[in-house]
Amino acid sequence: MQETRHITILSASETGNSRGVAEDLLATVQPLFSNVRLVDSIDYECEDFAEEDILIMVTSTQGEGEPPFEAEDLYDFIMGKDAPKLSSMSFAVLGLGDSAYGESYNLMARQFDARYEQLGARRILKHGECDFDYELAAQQWIHELMPVLQKELRLSQGTPQSKSKIPADAADDAEVTEASAPAQDPSQPDAQQRTATAMHDSSPVKPNAQRGITQAGTTKKNAKSNGFQEFQAILEARSMLTSSTSEKQVYSIRLRLPSMETAFLPGDMVTVQYPNSSKTVERLLKNAFADKASQVDARIVDILQSSKDISRNTPALIERYTQYAPESPFAGLQTDNQVLRDYAQTHPPYALFQDFPAQITPDQMLALFTSSNRRLYSISNAASVSSGYIELTVTKVQFGFRNEHIVGECTNYLTSAPLGTPITISILANKRFRLPEQQSSDIIMVGLGSAIAPYRAFLQERALHAGESGRNWLIVGNRNPEQDYLYRDELERYLEQGVLESLDIAWSRYGDVREHVQNVVLHQARKLYEWLESGAYLYICGHDHAAIASIEQSLTRAVMLSGRLTRDEAESYIAELQRTNHIQQ
Repeated sequence: MQETRHITILSASETGNSRGVAEDLLATVQPLFSNVRLVDSIDYECEDFAEEDILIMVTSTQGEGEPPFEAEDLYDFIMGKDAPKLSSMSFAVLGLGDSAYGESYNLMARQFDARYEQLGARRILKHGECDFDYELAAQQWIHELMPVLQKELRLSQGTPQSKSKIPADAADDAEVTEASAPAQDPSQPDAQQRTATAMHDSSPVKPNAQRGITQAGTTKKNAKSNGFQEFQAILEARSMLTSSTSEKQVYSIRLRLPSMETAFLPGDMVTVQYPNSSKTVERLLKNAFADKASQVDARIVDILQSSKDISRNTPALIERYTQYAPESPFAGLQTDNQVLRDYAQTHPPYALFQDFPAQITPDQMLALFTSSNRRLYSISNAASVSSGYIELTVTKVQFGFRNEHIVGECTNYLTSAPLGTPITISILANKRFRLPEQQSSDIIMVGLGSAIAPYRAFLQERALHAGESGRNWLIVGNRNPEQDYLYRDELERYLEQGVLESLDIAWSRYGDVREHVQNVVLHQARKLYEWLESGAYLYICGHDHAAIASIEQSLTRAVMLSGRLTRDEAESYIAELQRTNHIQQ
């Protein structure tokens, strides 16, 4: 082996899940080959591409097919005309995604993989694609990669190379600042909202996902699990935001933080760890094992209740299940197949055992569920106006399935746990959804339902600087003003005080004229375009992929009409606003 041989593991992550997989890869490679470094995309010097020997990239996909925030510059460089020839480089790419996003599923992994080959690099392993519950698939891909690397480096299989100094880039990153987070995919049961960032990197965030949070005031009592900075907050207060007659139950949840100095900014997010209810665990075991359910070992029951996500179905879960039910119509289908996606979105996991009975042991069933019991929420208050607490806007998820009343596990926990209950949480920074650096900039906030949460934090922050801040315009949608007017008093007070320049609410189930947010965008096309032309920042978030897509279409139409542009010109105009972060979602 030549001393010049080296490996770079390149992490392109938003919430930290890809970074966690990259760290697992590093730990696997180092015992056999020490000349390896791990680099975050934001720290990668693009000039290094021309000098790379073996590059292994782990990347997530954001929103409807964008690179992670930290990899945006790298993406622009490698996809641009100035990208270097990579004929001396060998590579492999692993992607983390969420098949609920359809065609954009793992798009970044596919694009980086294709581009490296186009630039002359040699692929040593087919790119991998991991779904929402990514851990097992990532481990399997790493397992496939190792003998390929050993052959590439001419190492005897299983023979460690002599150790050398680990590059600084590969050091433990337990204390690093700045991280970004996505939002939860709402197409599944117990989805609260699509918050600031639609993210494929994780949803919900996994235990090893957290890195880069500045946690001032952390004490020894704060847990640190697999790189995830966790601590206990106390459920301090809870109030209903919707009326008792509303079809939806939306709550304001207040969590007291362990330190008055705990840092967060408007737009940041929080993960909540929740226990599964006994009823949900019993339902799962009953469908899996029928009259033998009561004989399942207490160890299995405890793990299912305390640490597994057993309420969200995914194509990857279905694919794993088919090995025990080979006669099911899903056998042989890939995880990006629309049939799998449709079933996952409309059936809870226990339905698999009803629809396609299989002979399976409790331990085998336990291995099916690889995701952890966490959910992600936008923080709905600004730290600058709070005194040691965070607030969440939580819609209690409830739906019927085959004569069963299903309640989302995390929302049920937050809306029914006794006050004073310790809640395990972690705060995640979200650089992709930030107020403008210049307070004088105007902002336009477009949201759906409980996705008003981050905008409440925005307005609280802007109200503190009312004399210096630019104009604020809020466009939101909900069902009925008499039942679903979230934060009514606050919004109308901001309007009276002039903190809100404009407030447009689309009521979809009220009166003869029923509106949606996309209708408001078109009705206000000229004003919207004028604000954008003057440098305003536009934010979009919501819980419904179809509705978000419709809002984006209305925005394109509004720019076409008001700017007198062709569709191609309007799309280029919007793409430039996105590139400069004047449109964030």
